[in-house]
Amino acid sequence: MTNPKTGYHRSLLETYFSDEYKIELVEIDGDNATADSSFALKPRDNPSVAAATIAPMYRTRFKYIVQFGRGTVSFRDAYKSNFNRVNGATPGQRRRIAERYSDFEERMRKVQAQMIFDAERK
Repeated sequence: MTNPKTGYHRSLLETYFSDEYKIELVEIDGDNATADSSFALKPRDNPSVAAATIAPMYRTRFKYIVQFGRGTVSFRDAYKSNFNRVNGATPGQRRRIAERYSDFEERMRKVQAQMIFDAERK
């Protein structure tokens, strides 16, 4: 059964991310089972696996997992521990990763602020 808050959470993500990211609901399991809802966000311009493998110095894939629970929202880089991020990413890759992460983090702060604002209006 879907949590009733899932629709609200999706609408928040769509407001702040749908211009650049595909948003999909993901299954909650393991340690994440306490979350109200979880979503995977992938950039609309994400390169294919083949393109990122052939030219990793120019193409970097991104995917973030966003979790809502107990009035808060958190996220993590789903590819943080992949080979290119851990073992010798080029300076260009590191810059792209840092810029994308920073932009995502800023948008997440806006989502959290909106959640607080909405909760105070109730």
